[in-house]
Amino acid sequence: MSFLRFIRNFIPILTFGFCVILLSSNHASAASNEKIYWNKSEKERFYEFGFTDDELANMTYDEYKKFKDLSGKLENKVTKYYKVTKLGMIEYDEETAVAEIRKEGKFKTENINVAATADSGWIKLTLTSTKIYDSYGRYTGEVQLKNSFQWLTSPTWKLVDTLAISHSTHVLQIPGTAFAKYLWDDGVGTHSDNLYYPDAQNSSGIAFKIDIRGIGTNAPPTNHRGYMYFNVKKSTPNNNEANAYGHYSHVYFGVSSYSINIYTGNISISGAQQVKEAKDVSILFSL
Repeated sequence: MSFLRFIRNFIPILTFGFCVILLSSNHASAASNEKIYWNKSEKERFYEFGFTDDELANMTYDEYKKFKDLSGKLENKVTKYYKVTKLGMIEYDEETAVAEIRKEGKFKTENINVAATADSGWIKLTLTSTKIYDSYGRYTGEVQLKNSFQWLTSPTWKLVDTLAISHSTHVLQIPGTAFAKYLWDDGVGTHSDNLYYPDAQNSSGIAFKIDIRGIGTNAPPTNHRGYMYFNVKKSTPNNNEANAYGHYSHVYFGVSSYSINIYTGNISISGAQQVKEAKDVSILFSL
């Protein structure tokens, strides 16, 4: 076979192979970008997993698929409000917190302009637990723990914070279920970081670092919020209840390479010079 004849025969094969690869790639991209249609019943299904309307509006299809053929029963939901002060993060009840924020004339859509030496801001944490059922309505034995945060006013210091959940050590974490998401707004819209790998994990809990954005496009970043979740199950048949704790640590001076230590009911930060920690949100959940 001459060289020219070989080339003429080979080019169609090469072209066909390239088209197959291209079509396969486009198909994968289309699947991951598929639109989610939120009708009333579907929203209500996700409310049982502790999600809000804002979180659903910004959910990717890949995350949505994690809950395919599953239903949940929301069993616990506790929300706490905190003000960042020079003395630390002080807890307030919801009515007082909202009244104080409005009195200050600041809310989540505004950026606080204060001296760089000060530290301020309001934040709320919500911890939930949800029993998970399969498509036949059978309890899977798994419980989802979810910790959500929302800065009701933008923090003065925007560095790398920590979001975590700790729990009793007699429950087992389900591999591959840990996930976190951070959302923020600027002059062009809403942005997000999807976090698939925890920054710290042991038998007492899981933690993610949240890189709070300080620079936006056309406007400073505002409305900082996010969440994390993972599933657990009982380690022995007799363990029917367990405790869970939602944590948030606000770093206002230090480096992002700090280490996180997780204990049941507590986390600690090593390597960041100045940290303020919210008092944990706690629940007792059934397994």
